[in-house]
Amino acid sequence: MTEIPGASRVFRGALVSYASEVKYDLLNIPVGVVVSEAAAAQMASAVRVLLKADIGIAATGVAGPDPQDDLPPGTVCLAVASKRATETQTLQLGNRGRETIRQFSATSLFDLLRRFLLSRR
Repeated sequence: MTEIPGASRVFRGALVSYASEVKYDLLNIPVGVVVSEAAAAQMASAVRVLLKADIGIAATGVAGPDPQDDLPPGTVCLAVASKRATETQTLQLGNRGRETIRQFSATSLFDLLRRFLLSRR
């Protein structure tokens, strides 16, 4: 996200909340299921507030190889949040391997952000 010169004018930062406890403690996700659209929406909203940004984005999912909370590998929930609106999306990517799931998730999250921004012009 910061490869382009001048990115610091629009990119405030990032928070990687890999462990569920980090999601609970830093992003105020209710203890319980962390792979859901509601959790992703809360994560995006919380990171937006923490970083004093106009928009927050978040992804939470099951990269595998094992299921988590009865969800199969490849289940990914995405969110984009501004002060006025939040958009979420759930992906079912299948058990394609951790790296592929991460790449598809990132690409899909940026596409969700792109569509979110275009819809608010």
